[in-house]
Amino acid sequence: MGGRLAFQTVRINGLVRHAPETGVAQKIAPRILAQIKRLQKDIDPFFQPVPSHLFLVGCSGCFLLDQGLSRQVKCGRKTMKHIILGWEKTVTKSVEYAESIIDTVREPLIVLDQDLRVVSVNRSFYAVFKVKPGETVGQLIYDLGNKQWNIPKLRELLENILPQKTAFDNYEVQHDFTTIGRRTMLLNARQIEQRKGMPRIILLAIEDITVRKEMEQEIKRLAYHDPLTNLPNRMLLTDRLNMAKILSDRNQKKVALMMLDIDKFKEINDTLGHHIGDLLLQVVAEKLTGILRKEDTVARFGGDEFVLVLPDQKDVQTALKVARKIINAFRKAVVLEGHALTITSSIGISIYPDHGEDVDTIMKNADCAMYRAKQAGRNQYHLYNEECRDGTIQPEPHL
Repeated sequence: MGGRLAFQTVRINGLVRHAPETGVAQKIAPRILAQIKRLQKDIDPFFQPVPSHLFLVGCSGCFLLDQGLSRQVKCGRKTMKHIILGWEKTVTKSVEYAESIIDTVREPLIVLDQDLRVVSVNRSFYAVFKVKPGETVGQLIYDLGNKQWNIPKLRELLENILPQKTAFDNYEVQHDFTTIGRRTMLLNARQIEQRKGMPRIILLAIEDITVRKEMEQEIKRLAYHDPLTNLPNRMLLTDRLNMAKILSDRNQKKVALMMLDIDKFKEINDTLGHHIGDLLLQVVAEKLTGILRKEDTVARFGGDEFVLVLPDQKDVQTALKVARKIINAFRKAVVLEGHALTITSSIGISIYPDHGEDVDTIMKNADCAMYRAKQAGRNQYHLYNEECRDGTIQPEPHL
């Protein structure tokens, strides 16, 4: 409208809002009008300042109403300049006050416009992600930190999910940042309405849950793994064995189960101490892991007993070949803190479904075969058979 203001009521209450038109017009100096427009434009809608005054501009000049609307002070056009300066100062203080509150939020916050360009961020964002204001405000979010924020899952959230909803919470994203390393984040996004006729802005709150996820992983590891050898424990072994059985039924393949016991391990503990015994268990775990395939499982069953699960076996010969590898791998002496130890083991083998139709039976038959190997002189493997069940010892020869 140039220098003529068909103004209505102007109220600053977080956002600049316009009441219905009053149908009045007043000649306003272009410089003062520009100041008013600039104030309206520059007020950050996110921080929502709340100054204490209401202004009414009409044909009889400018009226200043206090917060309770209980008195009116008529002012001319000249006095209006001082009112605008006071208005600007009040808005600035309100913005600074609101910004200081937002900066106390520990989670990083980003405000985006509809083009996904950064309007504002809080202090925590700068601290956590090691970026500077000059590299942030006005930038496309994907370009932040030399395009470190060009994250496919973030694009999915902002471009596909959020446009269909006003809010979306607990959107988990993992990403490797050049500056701060790998992070796991929960993103909470909101579309926020501005005053009528203005596009929405997007508030993105970022919760860094990296430490929490690491703790959860550690708790899970401790629940399913042996703390000494870091091998699967009995609980995880049962899950793996059940899964191998299901796949065996589906693919018409066999599952080999081996029970391995370190020969005369008690003597090592009694003569050299439990510390050397623990070191020996770790060596055995490492050797067994190195022999098996990635899809196989080796678990510590308890004490000096280990269980090996070999899924997807065509026939029993493959399992026997692995048993021979284990026997041969243990022949070389191991030196632990100056003590040269020769490890031997007794291994019992059972095959699913040849030697049992359920997990408990297969485990029991492998254990039986292992004790038959011990009775036959140790340092050998024994394949379960009917003679084993009947008490007749017929160990398989090993190479």
